Amino acid sequence: MTTIISTGPDPPGVNYPVSANAITLPIFSIIFILLLIVPFRLLYRVSNIAACSLVIINIISLIFVAMNALLWPTDSLASRFSGNIVCDIQVLLRQALYTAMTSTTCCISLFLARASDEKKKSGKRLCFLFYDSDFTSSAALHNTN
Repeated sequence: MTTIISTGPDPPGVNYPVSANAITLPIFSIIFILLLIVPFRLLYRVSNIAACSLVIINIISLIFVAMNALLWPTDSLASRFSGNIVCDIQVLLRQALYTAMTSTTCCISLFLARASDEKKKSGKRLCFLFYDSDFTSSAALHNTN
């Protein structure tokens, strides 16, 4: 019987190279974090709290991705960091981030629905106001005289 997951020391003579993910993930995560600063500043200026929160959630997730790739660059079980405290903190924060991402997405959808609804209502109101101001108010003025 062979074991699929080994928790003991590495077999002798096995050399684990640094994976491509250990190099590319931190680089691209840092690039995307820097790129997310621009929309965050623009959304913060217009006080769009839900969209700012979504950007912050994505930044924190990218920090986790970069940190994990730097902490565990190879598949070597003997020389790798155990990650006892880091994994415990990340699990708790990721659960909160998933809930926050869902709620901010709902808030953004609600904001967009209200914005499109107000545009439709304002167009109808302008039409009714124009109609009322031409006929109703002028007719009411003529009836009172």
